[in-house]
Amino acid sequence: MEPSFSLQFTEEELKFAGLMDLQRAAQDLDSIAGGGITDELAQSLLPNLLQALQKSPDPDRSLQNFARWLNAVSNKFTYFQFLLTHLTALDLFISVCGVSQYFAEIMIRNPEYFEIIANPAIRETSKSGADFFRELQTYLAHIKRPELKLEALRRFRQREMLRIGARDILGLANMPDTAREFSLLADTCVQICIQLAVHKLADQYSDHIPLESQNIPQVPFIVVAMGKHGGMELNYSSDIDLMFVCGDYPLPGYSLPITPLEYAHKVAENVTKMLSDKMQNGHLFRVDMRLRPEGRFGPLVRTLGS
Repeated sequence: MEPSFSLQFTEEELKFAGLMDLQRAAQDLDSIAGGGITDELAQSLLPNLLQALQKSPDPDRSLQNFARWLNAVSNKFTYFQFLLTHLTALDLFISVCGVSQYFAEIMIRNPEYFEIIANPAIRETSKSGADFFRELQTYLAHIKRPELKLEALRRFRQREMLRIGARDILGLANMPDTAREFSLLADTCVQICIQLAVHKLADQYSDHIPLESQNIPQVPFIVVAMGKHGGMELNYSSDIDLMFVCGDYPLPGYSLPITPLEYAHKVAENVTKMLSDKMQNGHLFRVDMRLRPEGRFGPLVRTLGS
């Protein structure tokens, strides 16, 4: 029987890499081989891996997450060959996995998101609100079922949270720029949820809404971002403070069997639910309505005149 890889390193060498749970570290190191990775190939990465772990804020967590991610990828050999020739990507990946378990879990569930960290063109680029909206519209364009659009929206949000957070962790963006991108991402998610809510009501009242008007609200409708969201200061755990406002009069030819204000309420309720409901990929954002006039005792939607 071949000796385990961990036995090739002394206890002092593993501790020098910052590892404290040596039994778990040995298991993780030994799990690297297999799935198309020969023993010799696995051995060739281990010295560089231990060097990367020395720079991690939490080497044990980094190694555990690295082993879990590597064993979750669909083509282990391809990713392994990339790591052997792109040691900077290995260092960055280990750093992110040592700082944030949340981001590590995203990459373990979606191993292909490794590209966000490994590809300089992605990790070094910030995005505008227009970038988010255009990418998300394209991403959702070929999905027909509303519930699948909402799941895809959540996956997009997770991927972008990882990209933004990795840029912050790796020192590629300062905190104001990070907060700005988080806020623009939230803006885009709210915009898409308004579209989906309008489409849902258009289906529900299709006999009363002309085909050419089914993609627009039947009552002028806006969402006002307040608090940290409105100030472009969202952080990793922020909820979003919203206020819904509708026009005093509906579009010409309005013929729905509910009042314009009731229609606006339905849009607002659907937007709130689409943002905050927990689905397979979690929620988009927690929504807080308490900053609106009269707080939680006030109406969900205010008219412009009020």
